[in-house]
Amino acid sequence: MIEQLSVRAGLREAFVILVSILAAFWIDAWWDERSAVRMESAVLGAVADELSRNQGDLVQNLRRLEVYLDRVDRFLRASDQELLDLPQDSVTLWLTALNGRASFNGDLEATSMLLQSAPLDSRESLAIRSRMASWRNLVDEAELLGAQLDEAQIRVEQMLARYALRAGSDGLDGTEDMVPQMAARSGAPGIRAIRRDEALVAAVISKTAAQRRHLMFLELLNGTVDELAREVRDLSER
Repeated sequence: MIEQLSVRAGLREAFVILVSILAAFWIDAWWDERSAVRMESAVLGAVADELSRNQGDLVQNLRRLEVYLDRVDRFLRASDQELLDLPQDSVTLWLTALNGRASFNGDLEATSMLLQSAPLDSRESLAIRSRMASWRNLVDEAELLGAQLDEAQIRVEQMLARYALRAGSDGLDGTEDMVPQMAARSGAPGIRAIRRDEALVAAVISKTAAQRRHLMFLELLNGTVDELAREVRDLSER
């Protein structure tokens, strides 16, 4: 009898120990899972903020690109007389558009952090990473086209600098758009001379083509970012 009681006591003690170990494992697993959820939620919140900032930059760049394209189009369509009749402020705006660029460089730090982190074992976690990977690829493509636009802009600026040289005796212009601002000092006769410069106009048309391609990708990005930001924000607050 004593031996049976001792065996039962030993079994009870072993059972208690086993349950304690299993409970400890379960608690650790539960805690790790909750920690992973909290970490992913924090990263997703950062991604949502990043998408909002990118959206603001996209809208700003789209507006500038559209303004530049409109002014270049008007410059190309204008007759000699229409160019000679331009007021000085229009000359400055049009020449700035010839040399203008608005290339988009996205902020992808939080996105990269999300894509490099291990996903949770859920369909939503995997799906949002797939969406963000596609978004990053679009941004990379837009930035590549933006780099091509920058190269085209440099070529136009180099050619436009010859006309800025004519006003060089008045000193440098202190603005960001120094070259077109200096070239604009020649007024309406200067912009007419630029319009007759076939090599420069060809470079402007080439730059405009790069600008349109960049614009197309920015419109694509802008068309997806709002919904994507909402999805990320909702998932971060789960």
